[in-house]
Amino acid sequence: MPKRRELVAQIKELAGRYGASARPMRQGKHEIWECEGLTFPIPRHREIAEGTAQAIMRKLTEHLVGRRGEDA
Repeated sequence: MPKRRELVAQIKELAGRYGASARPMRQGKHEIWECEGLTFPIPRHREIAEGTAQAIMRKLTEHLVGRRGEDA
């Protein structure tokens, strides 16, 4: 299971590769993050289930790749 801080670092690094920024918008049981119009929750646990982390990264990657295609 990845640590939450590692997932956050991966999200910021991925967004940076596409010239975007990812940032938390609000908090509760989950932190709601925003990146280029996509919002997604990140659980507020020290360790995040591997499947959850992979799903977040896959969703963000698909969104950023799709936005790059729109710009072309």
